[in-house]
Amino acid sequence: LAGNIGNQTATIVVRALATGGLVLNQYIGFLCREFVIGLGIALCVIVSVLPFLIAWAVPSLLIVLVCVTILLNSFVAVLIGVSLPFFLKQISIDPAIASAPFISTCLDVFGQCIYFVLLFLYLS
Repeated sequence: LAGNIGNQTATIVVRALATGGLVLNQYIGFLCREFVIGLGIALCVIVSVLPFLIAWAVPSLLIVLVCVTILLNSFVAVLIGVSLPFFLKQISIDPAIASAPFISTCLDVFGQCIYFVLLFLYLS
């Protein structure tokens, strides 16, 4: 989920940068808009997954852990998806080429880290 959100966000940013529709001083507003969109997607997934997990009688605190992980990973995806194209453009690397592979790799790592940190906190 986070990889898809991050790649979609990066695609929108790269296109906006290429067409001149986005400049650095619009970064915060663009980031906030993408956070809302990413949050909406994450909430749709949580709402669809939650009844399935409850049906399998998973302890409710574990359900919360999974839901929080999805939300946090979605926020990280939007943050990386918006920030990375700007950064790559600043260092003269074509963001259209480098964004998607880097985002996918980072979000796989961040997603696991977020989940295991939350799980560690839950178990301790």
